[in-house]
Amino acid sequence: MKLFHKTLFLAFVSAAFFSCKKEYPQADSLLSDARSFYASGHFAEAKKALDSIQKVSPKAFSQINAGLALLDSIRYGENIRIVTQSDSLLKLMEARIEQQKRLFTYEINPKYQDKGCYIPKAYPNSMAAMGFRSGVEADGKLYLESVADRPIKHFAAVASIPGGQRAETKAVTDDGANYRFQVEGQSAEVVRYSGKRENGVAAFIAANQTKNITVMLKATSPTSFTLTAQAKRGILDSYTLSRLLTTRDSVRFNLEKSKRLIKYLDKKRAKEMARKAEKQLTE
Repeated sequence: MKLFHKTLFLAFVSAAFFSCKKEYPQADSLLSDARSFYASGHFAEAKKALDSIQKVSPKAFSQINAGLALLDSIRYGENIRIVTQSDSLLKLMEARIEQQKRLFTYEINPKYQDKGCYIPKAYPNSMAAMGFRSGVEADGKLYLESVADRPIKHFAAVASIPGGQRAETKAVTDDGANYRFQVEGQSAEVVRYSGKRENGVAAFIAANQTKNITVMLKATSPTSFTLTAQAKRGILDSYTLSRLLTTRDSVRFNLEKSKRLIKYLDKKRAKEMARKAEKQLTE
């Protein structure tokens, strides 16, 4: 009789197990796909398959829990890859940045400045009476400056090419970015555009090096001039250096972020292994 009940119990458990497996075939298939994708290093596809389990079978708790455990392994693999790729990329970028810096003079006044600026060597020693120039701060922030030889009180600049395409800075009205002064009786004013105020004008000029570019300074009485080859080249060099510096900093940030996540996952895995070992000892 006992043998009969034991056999009946095992048959019931087996039936329940297989009915459960049949109940969520899509979840089983997706979990299997996720494991295959993970094993082959296709981490994005693996996560997509795991996300789909809960959507197609929200009550497949066994498969969902197995997917959560697999997700940590996927994240670990992803971030190991990011660290490896970022280390290689940073070496290449540092070499490229040093090469680009040779096109600049680094200027800083230690008495008044904590960090200096990279000024393009493409510019002549003295600017024209009317002009447009650029520079890059040590942290990679690009700026443009429009220069006027008389007090026109301009507040924005528009760069345009034949055919009507144009790019315009945002208006600058605060005194912190407007400089108006006199040198030996000659009036001059400089307006600086950086951050959102630059508004893509540097990229526009960088992309149109072979075309005639006209810059109009917006004021009560607007004035216009054609950018010189040196001015266009200086802005292109500044734009390139700025992109390199900011991209490098972004790669560095993501690298450190990945290293922190790997450290967290290592600690989490160690705790889980310790908990399992302790459980085995108490059984």
